[in-house]
Amino acid sequence: MYKKEMFRINRPGGYILRSKKLIVLVVLLVFLLFYFKNLNVNSNVISANGVINLEENEKLVKILKETAGLALNPNNQYEKLILADLAKQEPKLGDNGAAVTLSGAAKEIGEKQLAIIALNEELSEHLSYNRTTPDTRHPACKSKTYDIDLLGTTSVIIIFYNEPYSVLVRTVHSVLNTSPPQLLKEVILVDDSSTNTELKGKLDYYVETRLPKKVKLLRLKSRLGLIRARLAGARLAKGDVLVFLDAHCECVVHWLEPLLDRIREAPHAVLVPIIDVIEAKNFYYSTNVLCFFLFFVQFDHITLNDLEEILTNRVDEVYEAAIKQDLLMQVPGLGDFGTPVNLTGDLGDKAAKDIALLSLNEELSTHLSYHRKTPDPRHPACREKEQFYLSREDKLPGASVVIVFFNEPYSVLIRTVHSVLDTVTSNPNLLEEIILVDDGSDLPQLGAKLEYYLKTRLPKKVKLLRLPQRSGLIKARLAGARLAKAEVLVFLDAHCECTRFWLEPLLDRINDYPHAVVTPIIDVIDYKNFRYEAGDTISFNFDVSLVVGGFTWDGHFDWHNVPDREYNRLKRECPETVPEICPTNSPTMAGGLFAMRRDYFWEIGSYDEQMDGWGGENLEMSFRIWMCGGTLETIPCSRIGHIFRDFHPYSFPNDRDTHGINTVRMALVWMDDYIDYFFMNRPDLKDHPDIGDVTHRRLLREKLKCKSFDWYMTNIYPEKFIPTKHVRAYGRVASQSEHNICLDDLSQGSDDSYNLGVYTCYRPEITNSQLFALTNEGVFRTERSCATVPDFNSNSKKHILMVPCHSTDEIDDRFEITSDNQIKHINSGLCLDHSEARVQDFVYVAKCDSMVAEQRWEFQH
Repeated sequence: MYKKEMFRINRPGGYILRSKKLIVLVVLLVFLLFYFKNLNVNSNVISANGVINLEENEKLVKILKETAGLALNPNNQYEKLILADLAKQEPKLGDNGAAVTLSGAAKEIGEKQLAIIALNEELSEHLSYNRTTPDTRHPACKSKTYDIDLLGTTSVIIIFYNEPYSVLVRTVHSVLNTSPPQLLKEVILVDDSSTNTELKGKLDYYVETRLPKKVKLLRLKSRLGLIRARLAGARLAKGDVLVFLDAHCECVVHWLEPLLDRIREAPHAVLVPIIDVIEAKNFYYSTNVLCFFLFFVQFDHITLNDLEEILTNRVDEVYEAAIKQDLLMQVPGLGDFGTPVNLTGDLGDKAAKDIALLSLNEELSTHLSYHRKTPDPRHPACREKEQFYLSREDKLPGASVVIVFFNEPYSVLIRTVHSVLDTVTSNPNLLEEIILVDDGSDLPQLGAKLEYYLKTRLPKKVKLLRLPQRSGLIKARLAGARLAKAEVLVFLDAHCECTRFWLEPLLDRINDYPHAVVTPIIDVIDYKNFRYEAGDTISFNFDVSLVVGGFTWDGHFDWHNVPDREYNRLKRECPETVPEICPTNSPTMAGGLFAMRRDYFWEIGSYDEQMDGWGGENLEMSFRIWMCGGTLETIPCSRIGHIFRDFHPYSFPNDRDTHGINTVRMALVWMDDYIDYFFMNRPDLKDHPDIGDVTHRRLLREKLKCKSFDWYMTNIYPEKFIPTKHVRAYGRVASQSEHNICLDDLSQGSDDSYNLGVYTCYRPEITNSQLFALTNEGVFRTERSCATVPDFNSNSKKHILMVPCHSTDEIDDRFEITSDNQIKHINSGLCLDHSEARVQDFVYVAKCDSMVAEQRWEFQH
């Protein structure tokens, strides 16, 4: 009963034949037989070449039967597709495992597929399903014979999930072509709930019409994973021996007999074949480097330790050659001091593809030295402090640098490590260790090749911790922190380049103030050309060269200029003669790059371990530090370049909105009544089922005797705009006309200027795009943008231009609400109007007229 509910079996020939089809087919066959019987009474048919005998006549009848059946078969669409597939295949292409390189459009398609699914599917479709493989066996294996009659039968079980169709079909044919038929009981294909349409009806039809009945197809109703899928196949199997294969294999002749023979001798033995490599790029069949010479070893005269050493040395040779090849690709001096580099020709084409797929120019990165020089963007007064740091080097604590990576481009990661090592110049002992935490990467270059590079080219202080599965940034950083031994933890992202004396100012501040959490100035490395952008390094204007962290009410981090309040504090309190180099209070931090004492990290609550993936942890830590007695500061004399990407090239665990869920956890613990502003912007998260229990974090807040969020807003971030405070009105701004129209930012973003528009009103909740306020000072604004009316003396239509105003009301334009509920621009005397605007159009200001319904508005909340 369980199997019937869970699985559906598609068998060649079908277990169910609908009655209508059967009736039609019978009628058709009777008609054809009658026709041919009466065509010639002697059962002979005259052809152009003479007489065809009865046997040939029967063949023709059979062909016509099949043709007629195909014409009435609804599966004929699959027949056409399969015939088209076969026509695309080129005989002998790639035979004996030869490498194949496509050209033109096919090459471009293949390269894109290789980048997305790590396999050249376009090339696979040009290779025959029956392509031959080289016989890579040892000569002694080739001369060995087996008594097939003594061997058991086998059930080959192949699990697939969205496997490229041609690769899967070739795997099946390869098993059939290289296995003695009497030993191969069945091939069971288990579909772990694929979504690829080619693996549905088309595959069913192919199995039914082109493969023997011993090939069976088992479909799981939902995705269960490899283990459960293999168990399902095993339950269906009837052979004496179970053989499990992946869905992307090609077998060599006589691959099966040695396995069955050994199992006959040792029934409890679990065996594996030598696994050779088929290159994903060109389908070259290469003999496994680990096993190529294995049969040549005389096991009677060698110990296991000796064998291990031989294998290790052979692998080392491969990685050594690969690393030397990487180094040869690097161009000395290229991109030094952060100068931009633009590739051209074929390299430029590769770079463009990398940028589109990874939001990072990996091709360019491979040509830059791992030791490329960075500029020195520090303020001159910072450079003058180098001797001061040198005089204190014996007093400064040591640092453990923790770098988490997941599928980071190999060259970018290696450059980050070298940059950390190369720029701690005063006393290398300050850098006690670099802990690389691999959060479950699956890129081949980040496997054994990375380990070999660390072993042969980096000092022992560089350590590698591999997590058994992907855990997300937060849990990965906690794993690295638990392994750390130095007094200070420094967290860096895996795509950074450090500048001279970046570490010493951080350690010096922490040494003087143990509860200080410090961040460097984070400069931008352009992801396209690797230009190091350091802002204003000439005049060092305070408003340009230094920014600090803030946040938005929808739970995101943002940057803004240092407020006058903080600059005035620095001039009063900082002992430095140049306030621009003083540790500067920052309401929040970006979270990627920061340092703090290791004991303080654990004392103040480290990270919320129930946060998943990435996101929200930086604001949670920022609020906790300030509210629980610490300080969060930017250290201007420490500068690090960071590659900021346009998008994340990978998904997060379980494809969940980890940022949103984590931010709710943060808000429930730390934001008190201000959480209403968060849910006003993210109503979709208010009752999210994955938030989990936050009791232990609330208990932590009580234990640490932390202050209120109102204290934080009043003392640490008073510049932050609060939609309901110090305002005359707030809420959605709805037209009082008959139209269900509200003012809306039309999702144009707030980092740049944009025209204010109108859209259908969202109800009952107020969405972020329709939340506006009119402040006591007469500024009409959203959280981050303020309304202006440029060129209001011109004769053209005057739109409302929203411009950035992240903190105070630094806008000259003023508005008021008239007694007729009009929103009047005081500077011009004109009123907001949408008479000529439809949904998604821009609003404008026009001559005030109380009789025009489209000029009357209502703030609703």
